[in-house]
Amino acid sequence: MHRSDRRINYMSKVTYRGFEILLGVAVALLGALPVKLFVDGLYVLSLAEPNRSVLEVLLPSFFFFIFTSWCWPIAWRLLTGRQRQGGGLLPPTIITLTGFAASVIGGVRRMVYGGGWPTPAAPADSFTETTRRRDQRKRRRGTA
Repeated sequence: MHRSDRRINYMSKVTYRGFEILLGVAVALLGALPVKLFVDGLYVLSLAEPNRSVLEVLLPSFFFFIFTSWCWPIAWRLLTGRQRQGGGLLPPTIITLTGFAASVIGGVRRMVYGGGWPTPAAPADSFTETTRRRDQRKRRRGTA
C-alpha cells in the first residue's frame, strides 16, 4: 500500500468518526427536548396558568418523550462508536418501517396538497412540458 493511500484511509476514518460524534451530539440534544417540554409544562401548571389541566399540559410531552426515547441509545452508540449486537446502528426492521412510513406520509401529503399519487409518467410529462416551454420562448425571440 502506498503511503498516500494510507494517509487517505486514515483521514477518511477520522472524518467519519468526527461525523459520528457530531451526529451523536445532535441526536442527544433531540433526546433532551422532551425533558425541556416537561419542565415547561410544570412551569405552566404551577406559575403561569394554574387553571389548565394536567392532562392538557403534560400528556403531549409524555407522548413526545416516548416517541424520542430511542434517541439516547442511538446517541450513546454514535458517541462511543459501538454497534448493536446484530451489527449496525439501527435494526433492519426499524429502517424498513421508517422508509414505509416516510413513503406513506409523502403520498398522503401529495394527495392533500395536490398532484395525486406519483405516476411513472410524471417525469416524462414534466420533461415534455419543459421542452415545450423552451421551444415557445425560442419562437417568441425568433431564434427557433
